[in-house]
Amino acid sequence: MKVAKFGGTSLADAGQIRKVIEITKADPERRIIVVSAPGKRTKDDIKVTDLLIACAKAMLARGEAEKELGAVVGRFAEIQRELELPESLTREIEADLRRRLARDRSHAAAFTDCLKAAGEDNCAKVVAAAFVRGAKALGFKVVVVTNQPGIAKNTLTVAELNAVNARVAELLKKGRATWAALEYCPHHPDGDRKCRAKYVKNCTCRKPKPGLILRAARKLGVDVKRSWMIGDGLNDVQAGRAAGCRTIWVGRMKPEHVERFFGSRKCEPDAAASDLAGALRIIKEAEAS
Repeated sequence: MKVAKFGGTSLADAGQIRKVIEITKADPERRIIVVSAPGKRTKDDIKVTDLLIACAKAMLARGEAEKELGAVVGRFAEIQRELELPESLTREIEADLRRRLARDRSHAAAFTDCLKAAGEDNCAKVVAAAFVRGAKALGFKVVVVTNQPGIAKNTLTVAELNAVNARVAELLKKGRATWAALEYCPHHPDGDRKCRAKYVKNCTCRKPKPGLILRAARKLGVDVKRSWMIGDGLNDVQAGRAAGCRTIWVGRMKPEHVERFFGSRKCEPDAAASDLAGALRIIKEAEAS
């Protein structure tokens, strides 16, 4: 596997993004793609991160930042149109930015950091929505499988988990993306007097065991051998391999470190990507071959 790194300028507009895709596809060993936030489209342009810093400074100086906010929202709107995502996603991003601007400003550094983080947070929403739509367009059913030991440990209720999942589903829906199923494991093998006894057990569904994947496959009539398990943890890869899926590990690690980490545990993934967009490219290439 090879690492391909693209700076912000390489991702500034649709034309540049298309070039990046072609460069990546030209070498099938490029499995880890490292990208920056959208940068300058022209010499006199401003990076998204710098736009957010300007927004924070304006808010701290005069208590309003409509002009600066408009510039940030405009950049995200352009990305949304380039990816052919619905306008509702841009409205959601603007709402998130306004919530951050309304936060306490007594600690300037913390306020600025919170606003700067909006760049990565909202890009994640865009990429996630684009990924789910892209996977569905290839004929795949998107399934979420997750360990939730907080239920067993009595730090999370089923009702609270359902509320979180409903909110995530709502955000994805705004990007015209949905999952076909969500399966979770509420168990934990170890417990004390604070735990909910009925959830303390050695189950067959807790990752790295394949129970969640196999359960979803049975419900949806899915062939696991033609499916992909995508995750950012060792247990995701182990669960996928145990179920018979092809696997993609998502994270930022040098290729030699990926091989060393997973190889020592005898569970190396079929491929690795730095983000969900990279994982989708891998699936597209595999399905096209």
